[in-house]
Amino acid sequence: MNEIEEEYTTRRFKITHVIESMKEMEVGDIQHGEMETHFGVDWTTYTYRDESDLHIGLKCHTPPESKSPWSMVTNISLKSNQVLGFSFFELDHCFHTENYQKSENFDDLKRYWEICKEKPLKFNFFVEVTDVSGVPGYDEPMVTLIVNKQRIEVARKTLVKESLHFRQLLVRKPPGSCEIPVGRPVYNLQLLLPVLEQTSVINDKTVLRILQTAYKFMFPVVVKRCEYFLMERSRKCAEILKGIAERYGLEKLKNLTCARCGAVDVSGQVMPNFA
Repeated sequence: MNEIEEEYTTRRFKITHVIESMKEMEVGDIQHGEMETHFGVDWTTYTYRDESDLHIGLKCHTPPESKSPWSMVTNISLKSNQVLGFSFFELDHCFHTENYQKSENFDDLKRYWEICKEKPLKFNFFVEVTDVSGVPGYDEPMVTLIVNKQRIEVARKTLVKESLHFRQLLVRKPPGSCEIPVGRPVYNLQLLLPVLEQTSVINDKTVLRILQTAYKFMFPVVVKRCEYFLMERSRKCAEILKGIAERYGLEKLKNLTCARCGAVDVSGQVMPNFA
């Protein structure tokens, strides 16, 4: 596991809720645990009892300095070593401005009651934070791209804005032709290279979007691969390709288009396309 992956996988915390006595919990009662602060927000556990169920929950409070909608995506595991077979897990639960708490219902009150006769009952929430937005000081707008073993951090929002293809990579549903560890902060941009060879799904528009982003963040390997695509498979006319070559400094494409632009047929018309 590399350093970046270790940093990511340690964004976890545990918060414990203790029920001292079930006798003290009457129907309709809510008991809150102590508030703890993790990753810029306050977290509180709670239990609620109704006629037949015990509700065990976790609240993610609104960040104190947040002036805009916020969200925190988490993987949640709820466990109790005192209750045999007790376990709950939820992947990608999103706490946000209008949905700030998560609870589970367990209907075996009798079993909990028996345990609490002898000692307090403890429930542990194991929380892994996978994405943060709108939390001052704890936003995670950067992703790390690896190009020729060089790590380059770029803004997630910029990637989404600049490239439709990158947007697909960052929304947890990558295209089937590209195996990217989506949902993790490490993306190997070189894995995009085989995608460019899938002519059935990759066209000029997609290549130009990738080229725009790769050029902006100085990824020469990807820029070169885009250049090869434009030279070998593009259906754009030579004049347009010449302009693209000049804009992005693609010398091989520029030389080829200049040669093509100079190739005139017997009627004096420039040959516009090459594939």
